[in-house]
Amino acid sequence: MEKNQRRSLIIIAVLFVGIVCAVGQYMGAFNAMYALATNPNPGHTWNQMECSTGLCVDTVNNRVGVGTTSPTSTLHVVGGFKVGSHTTCDSSTGAWNFTTPVSVPMPTEDSNAATKGYVDSCVHAITNCGTSFTDPRDGKIYPTVLLGCQCWMAKNMGYDEGFYPNGNSANVATYGMLYYSVDITGICPSGWHIPSLEEYGVLENTIGSMNDAWMDPNGWAAVFAGYYDSSSYRFFGSEAYYITTSKRSSDNYRWIWRLSEFSPYNNVMPVYQEAYYSNFFSVRCLMD
Repeated sequence: MEKNQRRSLIIIAVLFVGIVCAVGQYMGAFNAMYALATNPNPGHTWNQMECSTGLCVDTVNNRVGVGTTSPTSTLHVVGGFKVGSHTTCDSSTGAWNFTTPVSVPMPTEDSNAATKGYVDSCVHAITNCGTSFTDPRDGKIYPTVLLGCQCWMAKNMGYDEGFYPNGNSANVATYGMLYYSVDITGICPSGWHIPSLEEYGVLENTIGSMNDAWMDPNGWAAVFAGYYDSSSYRFFGSEAYYITTSKRSSDNYRWIWRLSEFSPYNNVMPVYQEAYYSNFFSVRCLMD
């Protein structure tokens, strides 16, 4: 009986010590959480969080410092910062370095950003377009038309270095000349150029792909001069073929912008672009 009593007392003592330890641990954790809740950073108040050498959050003045423990503005960065792998700004020099500039040849959405070059060219076109241009080489006069931010000649180039449309010199006044598509240098006068396929695409986006605006005499005023294949004149009066500066990568043939009256709706369609090599086509000049 005496042994049983001692054993019971030992068990009770062990249980008591365990309970005391558990309560002590609980109270310790409770006190730690209470201290954190009432004073989140020892030595600091709720209004200011502790600053390290790399980051400082000052909620008194609503400032964040990166690389400084004394931010003087809402976001104060000392040193450079990056976007991806590119250094965007170096605060030590104050220089911005956008290594991949925004490039939108023709903004089409509200979210698009235009380059300075695009804005400058647009202002230039708006400022200088709408009046007639006289080619200083031969005195021929060309009306101009502003379509979007592009300034176009509203007449086919007629500088006398090509073939007559349909073989008749009387057609030049209306249809311009037909030019060799291999050598296109010197066709447009200074300040103008033969457009690329992409620039014709911009024009199509402006006036539409199935729209009589292509034929509008007060607009782009397309005319069907056809083309010359070195042996015969083709499609005069029904199709137009305009030289571009672009070439097909597979064989280096030049891309031609084609307009045709043949369609289910009997109207003008820039239906597709075809690659030709050594034929003679029309040229429409675009302002630089």
